[in-house]
Amino acid sequence: MFKRYLIFGLLSILLVSFIGTGCSSKTGGTTTTTTTSNINTNSPISTTVTPRTTTTAQTASTLTTTSTTVTTQTTSAVKKAWHLSEVQVWDDYQGVKAPYHISWIGNEGDVVSTVTVESPYNPVSSINAKWTIPPETLVPGSEYQMEFSVTAINQNTASLGLEGSITSALDIFNQLPNGRTGSRIDIIPADNYPRIRWNDANGTVKSGQFTLKAPEYGFADSTNTNKMTLTVRYYSSAILAWRYIYEWTDKDITPVRTDGIPTTQSPMTTALSNISGNWTGTWTNSLGESGNDTLQITVDKSGNLQGVWSGNINITGQWLNNTNIRFSGQNSTRSYQVQGSVLGNTLILYYTATRLNTSGTYTGIESLTRVLQ
Repeated sequence: MFKRYLIFGLLSILLVSFIGTGCSSKTGGTTTTTTTSNINTNSPISTTVTPRTTTTAQTASTLTTTSTTVTTQTTSAVKKAWHLSEVQVWDDYQGVKAPYHISWIGNEGDVVSTVTVESPYNPVSSINAKWTIPPETLVPGSEYQMEFSVTAINQNTASLGLEGSITSALDIFNQLPNGRTGSRIDIIPADNYPRIRWNDANGTVKSGQFTLKAPEYGFADSTNTNKMTLTVRYYSSAILAWRYIYEWTDKDITPVRTDGIPTTQSPMTTALSNISGNWTGTWTNSLGESGNDTLQITVDKSGNLQGVWSGNINITGQWLNNTNIRFSGQNSTRSYQVQGSVLGNTLILYYTATRLNTSGTYTGIESLTRVLQ
């Protein structure tokens, strides 16, 4: 009997020990699972896949609060940016004195300057300057690519070699193109700007692509003015520049564009009377062709012009300012859009021809001299 109880007791103890060991194993497994769950929750993948756990929800709540503050600040900073508010044209061509005469035609981003000199040969030289028009909004820290070029399109190196260069920079908002401050940031490095020299052959192109990195608020005294200026400066015998004035704001702005000072080589009335008459000269085009040409033109008191070009093209147009004209015309095979500059007894025409019988366009330049009566 005693042995039976003893054996039973021993069996009970062993059974209890076995059951206890099994429970410990399950608890260990639970601990391991919990630990693994915590690791997964803290990992980026687990946070994304299982965002419903209490720990993850609490963490997300904390991050959201912090993120809201940061996002609010970041959104405010990003929303406020440099917005283009004004574009000014700086035109110093009226300062060029006889016997040289200079004028320019074209538009923002694409201009042609022409110089002639009073001499028996009336030599004429022209340079075409082009640049990428900067964006209307600049976000601090962002980078923008801008291209600049100068091309000798009518270079007479033997008698009137012309030089021309283009530069660009950021500076305080009221800095004029003929100066600089210590705040200046060059978009085009001072030792690498595109430049045509007087002895460069006709057709020479100097160009480059440069990076504009928008500055932070506070650049160039903007904490006091809320403004800065991006200047594109083209120099060929005189300064011709575009000043892009940016304002630090979170509002959209419609830029105001201010016309430049027109060249004042002669009063409008004198120019109107001088251009009427007969002109002869030569032309060259982008196809490598050239030839002789004629123009008969009359202008009324209102500045409207009409005439016959090349013997069979009826033209109509108008004066744009003291020295520049614009006209159009066509014949059976071509349509022409023309801009011109009057330089004393010389008339320079820049034209774009569109084919009417086939597709395609090309450009050309023409130098005409007045036929004296």
